Amino acid sequence: MNVSAPTWLETTFSGKPDTRLSTYLKHQLGLSTTLLRKLKQSQAILVNGRPAKTNYYLQPGDRLQILAIDEKPGLPGENIPLNIIYEDDYLLVVNKPAGMVTHPVKHYTSGTLANALAFYFTQGPVSRRVRLVHRLDKDTSGLVLVSANPIIHNRLVRDLKTKAIRRLYWALVEGELSGSGTIDAPIDRETPGSSRHIVTPEGKPSLTHYRVLKTWSSRASLVELELETGRTHQIRVHMAHIGHPLLGDYIYGDPKGKGPINRQALHAKKLIFAHPVSGEKLELEVPLPEDMDRLVKLYDRYAELGL
Repeated sequence: MNVSAPTWLETTFSGKPDTRLSTYLKHQLGLSTTLLRKLKQSQAILVNGRPAKTNYYLQPGDRLQILAIDEKPGLPGENIPLNIIYEDDYLLVVNKPAGMVTHPVKHYTSGTLANALAFYFTQGPVSRRVRLVHRLDKDTSGLVLVSANPIIHNRLVRDLKTKAIRRLYWALVEGELSGSGTIDAPIDRETPGSSRHIVTPEGKPSLTHYRVLKTWSSRASLVELELETGRTHQIRVHMAHIGHPLLGDYIYGDPKGKGPINRQALHAKKLIFAHPVSGEKLELEVPLPEDMDRLVKLYDRYAELGL
């Protein structure tokens, strides 16, 4: 046992008296039987500063500490620079550039954000497995939330499902759009196995809220969007559905791909959520990337010149 090791979690138990430690770890913290066994073997579960057996019965006020153990990253690490916006012992938030795949898939087995994180997670006192809380399309830029251990991952995934984590995107869309609204339109694959998605009555419920930030007549509009569900390509499909596809989106917009930007103009700009341990409200935000910012300034200049 290495009591100086980093911790996965440190908390004071406040549940019902005589709650079995194994029950709390499995049902309240979401630990698997396999992981629980590894923690036991490493004497990484402490109650009131001493290694505890999982048949121990917790009492209110007991101080529970779970020490970090080495984990295999789960995929090959690659020394790729990361733009880390926020980091502590429990989570980190990365600003992913457009063009980078989030996680290895069939045609992209290296050079992904997850490969970069796998390398980064082997540089600390203990190695960590890559646990992405959510993903972004390859050509969507912006914030990605990553958990630092399985306990925090379970909490953040729960918060994502219960809408406690707010994800706000900025997009440049075709045409003049005004005001705000909600797009309530079910989404499914166009055909079984297809990567293209469509609005269809047989699809899964999908909700997107939007608010127009700026418009340049019929040329384009800058829109803030918030996801209430997380379907594949949801924003892209929904905006095309209401007649305002994203600029540069050759799948759901211009099929020739000859727009003013060479990728869909979509940026995950803000994350708002309560820290899973401290409860502190975190509001993280990054500016528009160069290609989208350049378009905004270009359209502003066109407007000034009356073009």
